Amino acid sequence: MVQMDGQIEQKDHEIHKLSQLVVKKNDLLQRKDDLLKRDHKRKREYIDLFVGAHPDFEDSPPSKA
Repeated sequence: MVQMDGQIEQKDHEIHKLSQLVVKKNDLLQRKDDLLKRDHKRKREYIDLFVGAHPDFEDSPPSKA
């Protein structure tokens, strides 16, 4: 009976440790997703800034110097 109690306690400890790892993994994944979303938004803003013709250069004939 004592051996069984020790095995149960050991299994409880393993389960607790695995549960902590799952929580830590989920936290890291959430942080990674947040960083990727932020990076995607930054990239989108950068692309939007440089896409399309500049208003000063639209429909202007080439200058002859």
